[in-house]
Amino acid sequence: MIVNRDVTEKKKVEEKLAHDALHHALTGLPNRRLFLDRLERCFQQAQRDPDFHYAVLFVDIDRFKICNETWGPALADEALIEMGRRLDASLRETDTASRSANQSMSDALLSRLGGDEFTVLLEGIRYASDAMRVANRLHGVVALPFRLEGNGPPSATVSIGIACSDPLPERAADLRNDPETAMRRAQALGGGRSELFDRAMHTRAVSRLQLETDPRTALNQHQLHVYHQPIVHLETRQIAGFEALVRWQHPTGGLISPDKFRRLRRTLASLRRSTGG
Repeated sequence: MIVNRDVTEKKKVEEKLAHDALHHALTGLPNRRLFLDRLERCFQQAQRDPDFHYAVLFVDIDRFKICNETWGPALADEALIEMGRRLDASLRETDTASRSANQSMSDALLSRLGGDEFTVLLEGIRYASDAMRVANRLHGVVALPFRLEGNGPPSATVSIGIACSDPLPERAADLRNDPETAMRRAQALGGGRSELFDRAMHTRAVSRLQLETDPRTALNQHQLHVYHQPIVHLETRQIAGFEALVRWQHPTGGLISPDKFRRLRRTLASLRRSTGG
């Protein structure tokens, strides 16, 4: 009997360790490791079966950093736990309703990546509109009043980015990064909304990243040029002075326009300080 009890206890410990390795301690939700594993499986299945489609939703709580500082860590953790419960319950209801209606969705996995970031993996969906309906439902449950101890938030909003597997991406990682790109777009538009990823969004993200990483090369290769623009007194039409403007002659992008260049002023200033320029 003692031996059997020891074997049972050992098995329970092993099962707990296996569970903890794939789930967050705070929310109990699947973690990044489990999400990426399931995402890779979906990717492989979609390659074998052209009729299998899936989507990823990237969910981020709007202005959570500010809320965290206002509420304090303990209350912020309570909010995250409650958020996870709401999202999970909503997905279970949505999954059941979808399958009973038209068999359009077979499974949904909610994961917490860390901080205030969650992902939803929807397997077996047929159309992008299915994923959008799920996102709308998530917005609804998040907006309900919170009932937390202490001086907690009355409600919250989330920004959601959506990416679908049709057309099938080249890598599983694309369905990990693309919905985050769409989520950033939703945040830039004010938050509390969903955005569906498209190729134009990818192009803008790549272009923005390149502009953010190229300034050091621009300095080292002397691609920055000074242009002098006259300042004319309108009444006398006399030149009252000159304005010095910096322009970036990009090797592939041509002359970078001022509206894009202004975004890099801080980066360039920092680089100049680091290079002693």
